[in-house]
Amino acid sequence: MNEDKVNLIHVFKKALKYWWLYLILLPLTVGAAYFYLQITPFQYEAQTRILIKGVKNAGQVPEEGIFSDIRMHKSENSIGNEVNILTSSPLMEQVVNKLGIENQYVDISGWKPVDLFENHPIDVVNWQPADEFQVLECEFMPGEHGQYTLKIEKEEYRGEFGQELVLPIGKVTFARNNFSNLGKKYRITAMTPKLKALNLCDELEVSIIDENSSVVSLSIRDQVPQRAESILSELLDAYNEESKKDRTVAFENSLNLINERINLVVTELSSIEQQAQNYRQNHNITELSSEGNLLLNEVMTVNKDLVKNNTELEILSGIEDFLNKNKDDFEYVPTNLSINNLMLASQIDKFNEQLSRRNTNTFGPKHETTIQINRQLANLRENIIENIHSIKKDLTIERDASAEIKSSLTDRLQSLPKRERDLLDIQRMKSIKEDIYTYLLQKREETLISMAVTTDNGKLIEPANASDPISPKPPLILLVGGFLGLAFPSALVLLFNSLNDKVLEERDITNKVKVQILGILPHGSRSRQLAIKENGTSLSTEMFRALRANVSFVSPGDSLKTWLVTSSVSGEGKSYVALNLAMIQALGDKKVLLIELDLRQPKQLEYQKIKEKPEFGIADYLSSSNLTRLKITSKGELNKNLDVIYCGTKPNNPSELLMSSRLRRLIDEAKRQYDMIILDAPPIAPVADTFHLHDIADATIFVVRSDYTPKTMLDKLKDIVVNKKFPNPYVVLNGFKFKNSQQYGYHY
Repeated sequence: MNEDKVNLIHVFKKALKYWWLYLILLPLTVGAAYFYLQITPFQYEAQTRILIKGVKNAGQVPEEGIFSDIRMHKSENSIGNEVNILTSSPLMEQVVNKLGIENQYVDISGWKPVDLFENHPIDVVNWQPADEFQVLECEFMPGEHGQYTLKIEKEEYRGEFGQELVLPIGKVTFARNNFSNLGKKYRITAMTPKLKALNLCDELEVSIIDENSSVVSLSIRDQVPQRAESILSELLDAYNEESKKDRTVAFENSLNLINERINLVVTELSSIEQQAQNYRQNHNITELSSEGNLLLNEVMTVNKDLVKNNTELEILSGIEDFLNKNKDDFEYVPTNLSINNLMLASQIDKFNEQLSRRNTNTFGPKHETTIQINRQLANLRENIIENIHSIKKDLTIERDASAEIKSSLTDRLQSLPKRERDLLDIQRMKSIKEDIYTYLLQKREETLISMAVTTDNGKLIEPANASDPISPKPPLILLVGGFLGLAFPSALVLLFNSLNDKVLEERDITNKVKVQILGILPHGSRSRQLAIKENGTSLSTEMFRALRANVSFVSPGDSLKTWLVTSSVSGEGKSYVALNLAMIQALGDKKVLLIELDLRQPKQLEYQKIKEKPEFGIADYLSSSNLTRLKITSKGELNKNLDVIYCGTKPNNPSELLMSSRLRRLIDEAKRQYDMIILDAPPIAPVADTFHLHDIADATIFVVRSDYTPKTMLDKLKDIVVNKKFPNPYVVLNGFKFKNSQQYGYHY
């Protein structure tokens, strides 16, 4: 947790270096977001919920419940089929025609386009496309004296209000509405109602709220909330009208079939009644005997069963004739009849359901989907006819059984006098026809009542409403603008840092190498290489004092006397660090010896601004056995506690000289006289000289310069530390640019 916090603070500090980027980009992105809101039309979403009746789990409608006792069969539609009907293009085309929304008029004179839903000064009164699916998209610019200019892509066309304009994609006529002021520029989109309906069907979203209910949610998006609400409202009205038409057609077919049977029975009943009357008059018979009445009642009971069987056979024959008559086409099969067989009733309902699906689909008669539905309808019709044949066979068996009983009763009637027997036969036939007539009248009344109480198939639960815009959302857009205003400069900062292959700060070193940072030295002027002055209070002096304290901490009691100071490449300040470390230690009342072992590019004379070069140096000492240490040592020129051995004459073989035993003996002698020996060694990357000194050093300081040392050099430093090529390695970060005194913790 703490490490993450430090990382965030570290990133924040890096970003502060580029504060001007945030100052420029943040207002720009927020301003761009605000400008986007000014030119982008709002999108609204209208939603409504409806209850689909007549499906499972929908609940019984009150009006239908009143007459539920006379309903012999009640069909249930699939909720999925009803959803398909709601999303059908023919239904949506009715909505488009009623609302007149096949054309769109947008005022583009200002910054933000304005959709003119109700009050548009221009009307497309006649659009005749060359292709049914051709869309007219144009810029409309009114002119003077009833003229206008139409721009389609890069082509311009001139026309006059009320006159037909011929275009490559079709013919169009524009009219002027006087109730609205004419603007400067409009964008007009015109298409056929059928194409507009297809587009709206694609935009319409329909979902079933719960699998255990028949509540359906409808939603659609539009730039004008009133138009979205009107579309959903009119869609529900059109759906209810279509469902009523489908049910009315089925009821009318049932009513026609019943009326045909009633007319036939009435004719037969009238004939029988006239026959009975004539028989009584001719034979002077008024009443039957008691035995005749008994036999008549028994015969009537048997006849009721026969009537029932014959009626069902006639209904089945009527349905069979209806299906055979419409063999080349498909019509709704009557469903409000007395059909006791559940399988047959289910087949008829499924047939009508598939027929409704075919009539409401959006495809032509030759489309694969329509052909497949027609095949299913043909198969269902054959199955219904086969089922009717099977049911008629069973009913015939029952009828024959009743006929046998009737035959037995007829034999008993033979014992009656002939006149009474003949009259009994006439009355029996009359009773049969009366029962049939009564049954058909009852069914006709049931059908008429069903037609009268036909209710809407869709009940509105939640009216269509589109209140707040769903896009663009101003708070979110402005927030995104602000986020981008911070993200873009932050990305640039990260890019700048990734492109910078130089070591910048302590973290760059410690993330790569597990080594202790002994000190951080500030960036200073290259003209002042001797930064330490007695009683000085400069930033450089204070940081070298901190370095001296850290050296004392890692070397208690001067246990580490010989300190080798080196770097990766030239220019990192290793000679500067060696000189000032020696000086600050001398000011601490320590006896210090500084030996310049960079025999290729010695800098100590230059840094100390000594114009008169000493006669001999360490190179001369190592090359000649006649020189002594005292001969090459410069005593206390900078400080009484600081002695220096300079390079002397540049040798041709610096590596070999650094490997000599005389150097080791000199170091051993110096250890007995001095508290600290500092070796200003060559850089390790260009030459191997420094590696010959690892055996004479007690500790090693690697100087890394901020914004100068390549990060690739840290790999070499890591190799040295991991493989222990130098004793007790430490790092001093040089040339760090402090922002203020608080950054290094020294302030008043």
